[in-house]
Amino acid sequence: MIEHLQLRIREVIQETSDSKTFIFENKDLNYQAGQFLTFLIPSGISTIRRAYSFCTAPQVDEFPAVTVKRVANGAGSRYILDNWKTGDLVECIKATGKFTLSKEDVNELVLFAAGSGIVPILAIIKQALHDHNIKKIHLFYSNRSENATIFKDEITKLEANHKEKLIVTWFFSNSFNISKARINAEFVDSYFKNQVKSNITHVHVFACGPESYMYLAEVRCLFAGIPKDNYHQEVFFREESSSLKPNSYKKGDFDILIEREGKSYSFQIPGNRTILSQAIKNNIPIPWSCSSGRCSACMVKLKQGDIYMSRNEVLTESDLQKGYILTCTGYPVSGPLILQSKS
Repeated sequence: MIEHLQLRIREVIQETSDSKTFIFENKDLNYQAGQFLTFLIPSGISTIRRAYSFCTAPQVDEFPAVTVKRVANGAGSRYILDNWKTGDLVECIKATGKFTLSKEDVNELVLFAAGSGIVPILAIIKQALHDHNIKKIHLFYSNRSENATIFKDEITKLEANHKEKLIVTWFFSNSFNISKARINAEFVDSYFKNQVKSNITHVHVFACGPESYMYLAEVRCLFAGIPKDNYHQEVFFREESSSLKPNSYKKGDFDILIEREGKSYSFQIPGNRTILSQAIKNNIPIPWSCSSGRCSACMVKLKQGDIYMSRNEVLTESDLQKGYILTCTGYPVSGPLILQSKS
């Protein structure tokens, strides 16, 4: 069985009119800055899963916390913001996610955040300020207005206390100055050319926000020479509604074996089903969260066979070369399949 955790809410902070931070009493929670928790939320007669990122860093903050912003028609955020209160026990699955600082030689960080995309970015900033090997942190932070800006005061204080290390550029859509309203390609290109001083191989980029926002970030970063494996993104909002399914499926059923925590689970999967959906149908205990190729919670290693991923927004080329795949968008192509699930 997947281990479920119970967290007790220590404090609730109203960040903006539509967002709150929930601080938990569980000091011993095992997590990294930039990761998320998947919460189990009651919804009618069923339970839904929603992932929310830490705004804290374990090296810096005594207590772990996540921040939740209300999403229009969002069942998860609506329930949490309307019901969670100090003293409540809430249920989740242990921390996961690949949107984290590596242990590699990182001299300089360039961070893109839009709206609630600042939540994991703030955690990364805290960790990076704590890391003496990182010399410069550049943050581009976009919002509708100053009043709608999550962590505005906290980030302003961090910048004031770390003037030599943290540089913040703010963008507010309601600004009359168009150059301060929206981030654009010309700004990013000029910034990389004139402000980012480290060897480009030692510069890492983290971006979190809507897909169109991160498309600009990724294209301009690649144009600036940032290695693909140095670009990291976390998608909170999917903007198009196109199907995640492939145009055609392999016919027939495929044998599949999943190895997890010393146990093996065997079952069959038809070509028109994802590995995750068939595993859930067969009560196979493998972790998952977003179910749309965005978060890496369901990542496994493919040891034998071949699959097709209809969507992948989180695994890097290096991950793919090592054999990692996402079960939530992975369809069988040839078998038998042997998969090794992380703990």
